[in-house]
Amino acid sequence: MMVLSFLVYLPDILSIWLAVKAVGITLSFGNSLVLAGAASLATLFPGGPAFLGTLQFAYALTMQFIEEPAAVGVAATFLVQACYYLPVAIIAAFIVAGGSGRTLRTLLNFRSSSAQDQTDDSPSPFSASRPVSASRKARESSDWI
Repeated sequence: MMVLSFLVYLPDILSIWLAVKAVGITLSFGNSLVLAGAASLATLFPGGPAFLGTLQFAYALTMQFIEEPAAVGVAATFLVQACYYLPVAIIAAFIVAGGSGRTLRTLLNFRSSSAQDQTDDSPSPFSASRPVSASRKARESSDWI
């Protein structure tokens, strides 16, 4: 079980080590483990979106613990957060801008209309409209004749 946990944390430790290396500090493997542990524990505290503030504090304290400047830890934190969260936010923006909500709504309406055709005229939980009365259906169908 310990080996499995290590395999799960290895990519995280590697990304943290690379981010700290990018800001000019080379961490030992043990220090990388301490930093990853502090970052994981920092997520337990209430914080802002993307753990803004709590991760900076954990990185700064860990850098001071290993006798490096706290500012390096804060800079590394911003780099890690940019690499973790920025690509996801950009992809989400493209999905929303591309009209994924419209596509989803169309699919749900299509499913609900095909399900209604097979069963009865009961409203679908996916449809946003009110149920149509029989007299209204008759009026609408006679308009087209």
